[in-house]
Amino acid sequence: MAGVAGSERYLESILPALKARGIEISFLIIQHPKNETANIDFINHLRTNNVTVHIFNSYFSVSIWTIWKIARLIRAESFDILYSNLIYPDFMAAVVKKFFIPNLALLSVKHGYDEKFQTKFGLNPLKLRISIFSMITKWSALSANKVICISKSLENFFHTGGLIDPQKLITIPYGFNFSSIHLDPKTQDFRYGDQQIIVTGRLEEVKQHYLLLESLPELLQDFPKLSVLMVGDGTLASSLKALGEKLGVDKNIQWLGFQDNVHNFIKASDIMVIPSSAEGFGLVVLESWFHAKPVIAFDVPAINEIIEHEKDGLLIQPFSKPALIQAIKRLLLDKEKLSEYGKAGQIKQHTIYDIDNMTSNTLSILRALHQNPSLDNSA
Repeated sequence: MAGVAGSERYLESILPALKARGIEISFLIIQHPKNETANIDFINHLRTNNVTVHIFNSYFSVSIWTIWKIARLIRAESFDILYSNLIYPDFMAAVVKKFFIPNLALLSVKHGYDEKFQTKFGLNPLKLRISIFSMITKWSALSANKVICISKSLENFFHTGGLIDPQKLITIPYGFNFSSIHLDPKTQDFRYGDQQIIVTGRLEEVKQHYLLLESLPELLQDFPKLSVLMVGDGTLASSLKALGEKLGVDKNIQWLGFQDNVHNFIKASDIMVIPSSAEGFGLVVLESWFHAKPVIAFDVPAINEIIEHEKDGLLIQPFSKPALIQAIKRLLLDKEKLSEYGKAGQIKQHTIYDIDNMTSNTLSILRALHQNPSLDNSA
């Protein structure tokens, strides 16, 4: 683990919720020693919510020593179910089950696929080729009893791509309750322009921030006091900032880096823009809807599962800058639609993508794996 992204926010949400439902649940963090500081808030959040946290420091993503320690921990604590997230934990969990504890129930959660693949091909299973990532995914899934996908698009990808037995797959979308989020009453302190767009996400190739940057010169002709908030950090930070300067739009961009709480910035903005080439789900959609803010995104999986075009946001032609410019102009000029789409999304977030639905569906899987409706033991 190296800080908090979408999958970690899922864990911050689901683990305390399962604990509140009576599950004896513990979480194991496997981290490089250099990431101890980045993970401390996540650890404290879980512990504050009565989730036991075990920590293994390792200089390697996978090691025999770590796998042996995982098996030893499971035996010592008499865990019944191993609940893994992301590719390397999935692999180590499969090794533990296959070679150390064969009767262990194994539940895997898929939040996406190889980022390089997603950047180039989205979630198109027809583009799959044999790779180390695909082989690890397929081998690990052989040992899993059940595999949760956070979107139907992901489920279809793993099924159609032949990576996971369809009988093992089930979709449980993200669900969150943001009501406990701290909001600063001084919303104006997070407002930088007459109109404000926000983009939240790691500054990586798959997120395609450059498409919005390259659209700004034309947008600024109509909205000279437009402000764009870029929330997130990543390997492309320097090159994206340089692009903004080259285009002459840097004065209209606020590079805010990683933020523990993005909600103050979302609440103060008009529109969330998601220029990604693909998303396993799209947590930022739910964060935006919580504040009744509409979302503009490309019509790609799995974003197009969540957003209903012209009902709670706009889905536009993939990777078209003219379409992106037109959509942004349309909403900034139409305050009625801006409000209508945002409120429709807010209702959907509260009724469909809420923590109770996600927790109940996950609990059903755990009970089925344990074959005991009371599920009095540990996960």
